[in-house]
Formats: sequence, structure tokens, C-alpha cells
Amino acid sequence: MIQFPQLPSYRAEWRPLQFETIPGSGERFTFAIIACGEDGNSDIRDTLKPGALRTMFGQQGDLLQGLMIRSIITIKDHLVKRGNWLELPITLSNIFLGPIRPTLADDLDQVFDQAIRLSASLGHSTIGADEESEQNVDAEIKEWASRVKSFTKTMNEDLGKCFSRRIKSSDQANQKSVIGFMTDRYAASFGVLHARSDRISGDITAIKRRLWDLNQLRFDGLFNTRIEREIIVGHAPFDQIEKNKVMVETLQRKLSILREEASNAEIGVQEATTPMEAAAYLVKKVANARR
Repeated sequence: MIQFPQLPSYRAEWRPLQFETIPGSGERFTFAIIACGEDGNSDIRDTLKPGALRTMFGQQGDLLQGLMIRSIITIKDHLVKRGNWLELPITLSNIFLGPIRPTLADDLDQVFDQAIRLSASLGHSTIGADEESEQNVDAEIKEWASRVKSFTKTMNEDLGKCFSRRIKSSDQANQKSVIGFMTDRYAASFGVLHARSDRISGDITAIKRRLWDLNQLRFDGLFNTRIEREIIVGHAPFDQIEKNKVMVETLQRKLSILREEASNAEIGVQEATTPMEAAAYLVKKVANARR
């Protein structure tokens, strides 16, 4: 007898947040997903690949992305305050809520993974993705950093110039290192950690390169004792993978390795589960440093 695997037990619903390019045309694309699980947890995730809107609309794409991000931030604030996920604040007339879709998954993170793959032709899920083809960790880190930048610029436009700062390096093979975010008092690089056990080597190797870049601020004589250095790492929320002990243990192990490596270089580790969370942290960090 053929034994079929059991269906996932976590019940949830999701719906797309869509933008209408020309008012009244009905031509829409998904730029975010809102989901709510049977346990009452709800969240919103952006789905657009960095650069997609600029490719479609030129320079106006940056403006459109800013408007969409403001909508995401407004809805996120509503959900954080335990607002009804079925009654969301829509700030623009050309932004629409799509139909509600039921689903089964292992956790809310997997719900977003399903929803983005099914409805977001201009984006894909980068944290917790399940396909083996998505093995380019460096590309995922760049995409994560780009999304953090988009949210940060929306929250504080002046901070856009602080991203992707190049510094001279003593390494002849790589004479220019790139710092993900840097001001005169603070420097941060970005990383992504997956909860999957087959991504340990790739994830840690990619982040080690970012730690090395941060270390050049010291070894190249550019280090200022007032500059605080951190690695901002994105990963799935633990409460959304808690039912999968292997994934939890894998993620904890990766974080432990990362903290040890970073500590040896006197670099801090800041965790974030979404680009919006990372952006809010950066904005607050810079504000506090200027006091």
C-alpha cells in the first residue's frame, strides 16, 4: 500500500496586497502578503525583488516603491497593535486587498513561502525558501540588504547614502571592501541565516566575508574607537518554526557559530526577522548615536 505523507497541521489564511498601475485599469501586481494563522499570529511581508519597479517604471519606480513601503509599514503597525487582519488600513486608492486563501503549512513562515510563490510574479521568498536551486547565499544577502535599504529610506531618506559604502582594503586580491551601512559612528554588514540544515556551510561562509569586511575598519587604520560595528542577520522567527525541532536547533547552532566568530572580532550581532524590523533598528541606532 502506498503511504502518503501527512498533511501539515497548521491552518492559516493569506491574502495579497496589490497595486494597480493605472487607476481603474484592473491591471494589478502583488507587492506584499498578509497572513494569519489559527493561533492568531498575523504578519505582513513585502514580496518585490529589489530593482523590479525601477526596471518597469524607470526612476518613477523608486517613488512607487516608497508609497508601497509606507502602506506596508502602516499595516504592520496595525497588526502589531492586534488590529483585525481582515480590516486593514489602506492608504492609497490604487492599493487593493486580494481574495483570502486558506492553506495548510508547518508554520506561518511557510505560509508566506507558499503565498509568495503562488501570487507574487515579481518577487520570491528569500528566508526559509525550500528549493535546492536557491543556493546563491551572496545574492540572497544582497537582496535582503536592498530591502532593508528601501525600508530605511522610507523611514529616513537621509540614511540612503549610508548604504554600500566602499573602503580601501589591505588585501591585494580585494582592494575595496563594501560595508553594508556606515556612518561616522556606526558600521554594519548584513547576513541571512536559513533554518535548513543543508545551508550551514554556505550561510556561515558568506557571513564570515562580511565580518572580514567590517574588520578592515580596524586593520587598515580606518577604525575609530567611537565606531560601533555589528552584523545584522535576517532569519525566520523562532516562534514560527518552533514545531520543527531540527530547524530550531539548526538555526540556534548557526547563531552560536556567528556570535563566536563576531565576538572574536569585537563585532556585535543583531537579529531581525524582516527587512522592516532591521530598518527600524538602523534608524533608531543612528538617532541614538547622534545624541
